[in-house]
Amino acid sequence: MANAVVESLKSLVEQPLAITQGSFELVGSDRITADLPGQAIVVRGDLDKDYAGRTLRFLLDARDATALAGFMMMNSEEDIAKKRTAGKIDAEDLEAFGDVGNVLCAGVDGILRESLGPVIGLKLRDHGVVDAEGDPGELLGVEQFLVFSFGFKVGGFDEGRTMILMDLESAEAWNGGSLLDDGHPPEEGDPVGADGEENLEDIPAAEIRGKLACYLCDKSLVDTLRKSCRRVGLELDRHPTCEVPNPAAHKNDVVVLDIPIGEERRFEWCKRIKQYDSGVKVVVLIHHPSKKRVLQGFMTKADIILGWPITEPVLSDKLNQLLDPPQSDDADPDAD
Repeated sequence: MANAVVESLKSLVEQPLAITQGSFELVGSDRITADLPGQAIVVRGDLDKDYAGRTLRFLLDARDATALAGFMMMNSEEDIAKKRTAGKIDAEDLEAFGDVGNVLCAGVDGILRESLGPVIGLKLRDHGVVDAEGDPGELLGVEQFLVFSFGFKVGGFDEGRTMILMDLESAEAWNGGSLLDDGHPPEEGDPVGADGEENLEDIPAAEIRGKLACYLCDKSLVDTLRKSCRRVGLELDRHPTCEVPNPAAHKNDVVVLDIPIGEERRFEWCKRIKQYDSGVKVVVLIHHPSKKRVLQGFMTKADIILGWPITEPVLSDKLNQLLDPPQSDDADPDAD
């Protein structure tokens, strides 16, 4: 969803947009407003079909909303910078932000349909202002959300924070089960992702038998890969996000590529690596896996295709199978 927000808004404002690592948390609506450093804009989108009656919300720093509305109206960067210093969005920009919200919801609608099929849709309902003083328009209501909070940078301005707010029932449906694996209901403030996996130091270190080179967009993968490498016996070689793999540099390596929405060029990276040396083992971790995206993975000849997120034990098991493939019983060496 976060990548879909960026890709859809890029086409509207024609400015460089970027997001940085995010995190999940279970938070009540009252705490969201209480923790705001200043004014923020809430965009409400209505879900439909199988999810009719539910609302998906987005919360943006008022300064970022001012920049997006200003760029959309082709205001100069100097004028936008002056408005941003106020920390509040003015009436003109707030009204124009409706078009921004419409494009934002359309982009997320696309990724929901791609991920879940025709059972879901999303349309803009409205948008408005909240701050630490409260929520006069009752845009957030009174409920608990699964919140994905991430850094959002518009043009050359300082990075702000943006949130995607999901109702718990929808979040668990999209997750395919409980948000926590311990069988206990989540409590407010619980970080989601603390799923009972072992700490790094508690995993027995296997003897090193190779190298795992990773090219990641999502930095949250690093911890999972580090644990898997320790368990399986691989040396982790982490490359910068912007680096394009050199196929000649990975002879006998395991290469891991994560492929978020909007980074389809990484399928081509996998294809080039396998064409150069079919012996290089490539693992692709596909964000928002769909039939189309998984098929793209097969077309690249990737050795392992997995959906992200994935737990460390499952990833480690797949890596072990890759390094120690089962021996075939078909050929009997003693047969005539």
